[in-house]
Amino acid sequence: MAAIRETFEECGILLAKSKKTGKLFTDISDEEREQGRRDVHNGTVRFGDLLDKWGAVPDTEGLIPFTRWVTPGNVPKRFSTQMYIYFLPLGSVSPTKYASPKGTPPSAGLEEEDEIVIPHPTHDGGIEHTAARFLPPNKWVDLARQNRIILFPPQFFLTLLLSPYLAATVTSPSSPTPSIEELQLEREKCMDFLRKPRMYAGKPEVSFAEACISPIVLGKGQYGEKGQDGVGGVDRDTAVLVLDRPGKEVEEQEGLREWVVTTRFKGEGPRDVDVRRREEVLGKRVQEKL
Repeated sequence: MAAIRETFEECGILLAKSKKTGKLFTDISDEEREQGRRDVHNGTVRFGDLLDKWGAVPDTEGLIPFTRWVTPGNVPKRFSTQMYIYFLPLGSVSPTKYASPKGTPPSAGLEEEDEIVIPHPTHDGGIEHTAARFLPPNKWVDLARQNRIILFPPQFFLTLLLSPYLAATVTSPSSPTPSIEELQLEREKCMDFLRKPRMYAGKPEVSFAEACISPIVLGKGQYGEKGQDGVGGVDRDTAVLVLDRPGKEVEEQEGLREWVVTTRFKGEGPRDVDVRRREEVLGKRVQEKL
């Protein structure tokens, strides 16, 4: 419920279903949606009460768990954040695409259904962020690698994992839009990747749904500090974050051993973030000692 409320507050996308139809709820005007966002954020209305008023229920069943992250212990303000994936209905359209000329054939496979119009994501007035938009995962990764945007290690890591599976062929505005059949196949392959049991260094890896990660910096310095010493041969001042520790509050949980994140901590946030396989950076001998 909290994840659905946060998504609504921060970008205006409501992951809820209509009580009447069971489909994604979009039966409100832009004005109603924006007023609802403000009211929920200001605390003048409870999110659940707002959904009841609109005749909607949160689509919690559509949330796919995709790792939990615990802020490293040296950071003053800490959080435990459960990440999710949510697939919008296939065949849904944006408001601009919805305004198609008369005579335009309906989307393939939707001849008997009304199109579901997904509103454009919008920022929340600078409370949490200053811009919001839909882009394929590979484009967000490219922008972060160019340091044109800041993606923190959890965001970058998860987006990179998804990038080979979701809209991987969409690399520019002129790229053809995948068909509904192609999108469905992408989703199936993505879910196979997420659910398939994995092994690393001869031992089973925890599933993405159950993984709990509290990034730990190897070598000199702590998370967020600039003075790193280039562990494992990476460039000096680059931090190497291992992802196999869950955090002291949840020591019974497990993280992921297969990858490490490298980044340079700057005043404005992490820069030059990337993901590499653990043995590429640490080597087999080093990783066995950790």
